[in-house]
Amino acid sequence: SGNTDHQLAGLKCQEKYGGPDDDFAEREMAFWSDIPSDASYKSPFMEEGEERFLTFEPDHGGWNNIRMGMETALVLAHSMGRTLVLPPPQRFYLLNKDATQKNTFDFGDFFHLDSIAVEHEGLNVITSEEFLHRFGKTGQLKNIQTNLPEIWGEDHRSPKSVKSYLQNVGVNPHWDPMECVAAFPASKGTDAIAELEKAYKNNFKNTQGKPLP
Repeated sequence: SGNTDHQLAGLKCQEKYGGPDDDFAEREMAFWSDIPSDASYKSPFMEEGEERFLTFEPDHGGWNNIRMGMETALVLAHSMGRTLVLPPPQRFYLLNKDATQKNTFDFGDFFHLDSIAVEHEGLNVITSEEFLHRFGKTGQLKNIQTNLPEIWGEDHRSPKSVKSYLQNVGVNPHWDPMECVAAFPASKGTDAIAELEKAYKNNFKNTQGKPLP
């Protein structure tokens, strides 16, 4: 981004950590490029005056799986124009062995999600606690089976209780990633969907019965 020192995509490790000089680090070690137009991207599915949400559960594997799952949820929320609701603080596999140290975490402990949301116009991120206080405690969320308001209580703050509550009030599509690929058209309307379907057919052609990208 020219001479502008980017808030997030820069890599500064010389002064504080004694690493290589900043120019070398940013040229040789950063594995992504800052694209200024990304900050102004807003999903065509984001409706002005209407806030919709995406909740997710952390992966139950090791940290790398947890990280990739969170990044996938972040991309999905951005693509669909939904506010991402972070899971409550909880124990992560292999990160909770030492009882004398902090052993419950949320994603804010590892990522500058507040800065990411500030930088990107079309991305909003809130905690599960804020979501539950705004909508669950006030009875604005309905049980998907009974269609009656499902009130969230302060005594149900554990990760297991929050997970159960969100499953009761949210749409949980049955999606087999081995059979279905999630894709989003560039804009609304049938033409955009037709263009996406055409791209899919062009990219996944069968050769001797085997689908190749």
